[in-house]
Amino acid sequence: MNLDLIKKLYWGNGLSLEKISNKLNTSPQVIFYHMKKNRIPISILKDKNAFFAFVAGYTDAEGSWNIIKGRKNNIWITFRLATSDFKILNQINKELRKYRINSRLYLDRKAGATMSFGTYTNDFYALWVTQMDSIFSLIDEMLKYSKHREKLYKMKLCLYAKNVISWNTIGTRVISLRKKIKNEVKEYTALAKNMAN
Repeated sequence: MNLDLIKKLYWGNGLSLEKISNKLNTSPQVIFYHMKKNRIPISILKDKNAFFAFVAGYTDAEGSWNIIKGRKNNIWITFRLATSDFKILNQINKELRKYRINSRLYLDRKAGATMSFGTYTNDFYALWVTQMDSIFSLIDEMLKYSKHREKLYKMKLCLYAKNVISWNTIGTRVISLRKKIKNEVKEYTALAKNMAN
């Protein structure tokens, strides 16, 4: 687990790890100790705002929102959070259920499974939310904490889809967003290559 990346994602943009740790009456070292042990500190689990800030940051790194065309031209929205950190996903799953967000945790891939990008060295787990009420409750809690532009775009589009019945109404927006994200990835890839030279 890259702790520098986690620090930037979870507590970036004005909300420092020190402020979080002071609010939770614990030290930054305690928070990072728990994260190294692949578990969420109890102080975060006890504070609803801190918990959803944590989940938003974790989602910015490991999660995805999907808006898909259903069989009967309807809309299907899903949330997926996937990683090999079973203990953290299990804690998130239990806490989400406390807030009446219906989530499910599954073994997605066994260690040794081969994909186009390589072989999984550890078991890989996925936490799913697929019920609409739970999706919108989760977005309401996470939207204010997310810092990842693509995740923000998708959450806002999911909220727009809340009042849409047919794929015909939203399909062009979904396709347009996919193109926008693809173009941004190309821009950042080119920027990274230029910086490396």
